[in-house]
Amino acid sequence: MSEKQEQTKQQVVPTTGVQKRRRWIDASTLIAVVALLISTVSAFISLREMQLMSEQQSLLATQKEATVWPYLDVSTYIIYDTEEDAAGYNDSKMAEYRYMIKNKGVGPAILSDVQYIYNGEAIKGWELPASLVEMFKDSIPSMSFSAQGNIVIDDYVLAPGELVQVVAVDVSHDDDSLDFNWFMNTIPYYVEFCYCSVYGDCWKVVKGKEVTKDGACELREGVR
Repeated sequence: MSEKQEQTKQQVVPTTGVQKRRRWIDASTLIAVVALLISTVSAFISLREMQLMSEQQSLLATQKEATVWPYLDVSTYIIYDTEEDAAGYNDSKMAEYRYMIKNKGVGPAILSDVQYIYNGEAIKGWELPASLVEMFKDSIPSMSFSAQGNIVIDDYVLAPGELVQVVAVDVSHDDDSLDFNWFMNTIPYYVEFCYCSVYGDCWKVVKGKEVTKDGACELREGVR
């Protein structure tokens, strides 16, 4: 064999096995990448499903709580014994003062932390008539006050639609110089309290009217 033929023979290198090995490695990498993508997508889908379930449960819980939310409306009524004239003035010398609370919600209202405030100071639930007498006995001696009804609402539970008359006081006078309408509408009395639903959502009524959701109010134990 000539020297040239020997060199040519030595330069011939079989490549079939290397190409097959390279193709096999490329296929394995592709399979691994696809498997990783599938795993990642599956994990994302599972996480999203868990988030959706959590949101749905939270929504259902909120809807369930909303079906038993109470809403208390506080009102003051002045009832005169005569009708107003055409100008809207009432010259009556007798009237009844009523302080009332009504549950306009769809669930029971569980009351707590009740305070009866007269002229900026806390009094007992039944002390309004006496407090009025004490305050006006010197400035308006002809004024008289008589309690007609009183309910102490400490630890009270108002059913949906229930109306409670906290206090009713008959007021009369014999002073022609007194602006009786103004007097009756400025009696400085109101009740502050917390009230909660059966699920522990709580609100606070301040200054007799302002209703705010309050985390400081707590559901009383033993009332569920």
